[in-house]
Amino acid sequence: MARAVTPFQALVRLLSARERTASDLRARLARKGFPPSAIEASLERAIALGYVDDLRAARAKAGRIIARGLSRSLIEHKLREAGVQGGVLSEVMGETPDDLTLAQTALAQRFKSRSPSPERVARFLAGRGFEVELVEDLVRKLAG
Repeated sequence: MARAVTPFQALVRLLSARERTASDLRARLARKGFPPSAIEASLERAIALGYVDDLRAARAKAGRIIARGLSRSLIEHKLREAGVQGGVLSEVMGETPDDLTLAQTALAQRFKSRSPSPERVARFLAGRGFEVELVEDLVRKLAG
């Protein structure tokens, strides 16, 4: 007969896949049907052991989002969706490059040595949430 999984075991299993914030873990454990008191006790234990660190999780999440070539506004939106908030969100966003740097990096990764058409560059950047003015400036620089 299989032993029941404890909330702490479920939490550790979730963390084995990737860093997660306390709020994300809380929501996932609640969906699994664990009682709130057991979830909170498990989170307190995991935080005390250093398994859960919201700042570390937010930085890791931001890094994955940045690697996808998204704008600062989309990075912030996705971090909020993941439960990052308050001072942790402010700190991570303060460490995030500006939109110009993010856009230039995204272009360099996406197009490498190819010279895409201005229309393709504009569609690519707009699809990643960059402001129209920034997109127009970069397209002008690439064309001229």
